[in-house]
Amino acid sequence: MKTTMFLLGVILAAGAPPVRGMTKWSAHYSGVNYVAVTESTHGIQSPYIGVLCTDSNGNRLTLDQVSWTVDQNTYEVDITFTNSFTGAVRLSGPWPSSDTSNSTDFEVVIGQSDSSRLNVCGQCATYTARRTYNGSTYTADGLASLIWVSFTAPTVYVYLRQNIATFGLDQSACVVGSYTVIGVVNVECGVTSMPSGVVPLASASISGGVFTSVTDLRPW
Repeated sequence: MKTTMFLLGVILAAGAPPVRGMTKWSAHYSGVNYVAVTESTHGIQSPYIGVLCTDSNGNRLTLDQVSWTVDQNTYEVDITFTNSFTGAVRLSGPWPSSDTSNSTDFEVVIGQSDSSRLNVCGQCATYTARRTYNGSTYTADGLASLIWVSFTAPTVYVYLRQNIATFGLDQSACVVGSYTVIGVVNVECGVTSMPSGVVPLASASISGGVFTSVTDLRPW
């Protein structure tokens, strides 16, 4: 199975149940091609560990730039970089060992107390989400949001592009300061329909600076 990421990629292991309670660990490395992080260092007592690596410019490494394994007995995480790596390594876990079935998994909703805000997976901090689509696994353990400031797009498309929650604005250009975001989020402009090759989540209508409706497009 190909594994991709929403916030962090999940390493799948056989035969172990999911464990509640999320632990997060991070460290900075310089000029390395390989890193081994033992359980005594990261403190995650499970083989279901997520890995996220960002370079010194804050760019997230893709799966052709980094690979990793988790020892099923010792929980050591062994990370190999395609090229010399300088940046941050972040681990988290334990993640669910199989797809979850919460109705809120990757759900897109209008903010209850702020209708200028569009939220993705608002309940994921409580109910960690994991879903598989077209052979790839997507996970989330926190909220992602787009907040209107001044953009004019009448429609916002919400989807997962590779490992990131993405808001596509139906306007030709993204104007700096016309929106703010919360969480691990991308914003794309010139999006007039749901893009191909993504995981569709929803489309939302906006008028007068407030979101008025959401159409659920999740494939599960």
